[in-house]
Amino acid sequence: MQFVMNAKHSIFKILFVLVAMLNYAHAEENAKKSHHYEERIIEELGMSNKIGLGVNVFAPSCGFVLLGLNDVYRKDLFETKGALPVNVEFYIQFPYLPIFAEILNTGVKGLWTYAFGFNWVAYVNHYIKVRGYLSFGGVVFPLKLKHETPGLSDVTIYDGGTFTLAADVEYKFGSLGLFGSDKHRCYFSLVGKAGITVIGLEYEDIKGFGISPFVSIGIGSFFSFYD
Repeated sequence: MQFVMNAKHSIFKILFVLVAMLNYAHAEENAKKSHHYEERIIEELGMSNKIGLGVNVFAPSCGFVLLGLNDVYRKDLFETKGALPVNVEFYIQFPYLPIFAEILNTGVKGLWTYAFGFNWVAYVNHYIKVRGYLSFGGVVFPLKLKHETPGLSDVTIYDGGTFTLAADVEYKFGSLGLFGSDKHRCYFSLVGKAGITVIGLEYEDIKGFGISPFVSIGIGSFFSFYD
């Protein structure tokens, strides 16, 4: 009888040890998964601020002339040729300080600018990145003659400059690994841009200075070369 009791007691001990071992293994596996997930987030946040190449493509800007440029050209003689079909921004990102080039249509109908500048990462988390930026550029303002007029013809104004202060907001909705490595990734995002462009024109009798707020939405991609 004593032998049976000892055997039962030993079996219970073994079962208790096995259950404890399984619980420990399960807890350890969960901890590893949690740690890996945290590392993945930290890694992706790090890659969002490492060296890489990005491109954003925006729909035509919605904007208006806040100040100035109302009588910059004779509307009885000329009309604008319309806005660009898209805005495009290319950037090379260094840690927290990308430099970029862009083609941007402003709130002034028919006027667009090519610009160079730099931006900075103001905020970033697992899904959202907010970048502020400054740019300086030139203008392209094509005007079409409404009617045949002696001594006049179509004209495109290149003499002028712009200064833009704006912000990009990116919402990352996907990513994939490149070159067989999880360290090199391509991110895809919805992007929104809002800002103010200060415009100066200087061409014979067509001169003016104004301020134009604008907003644009589009899609973007970023290729991270973080290693």
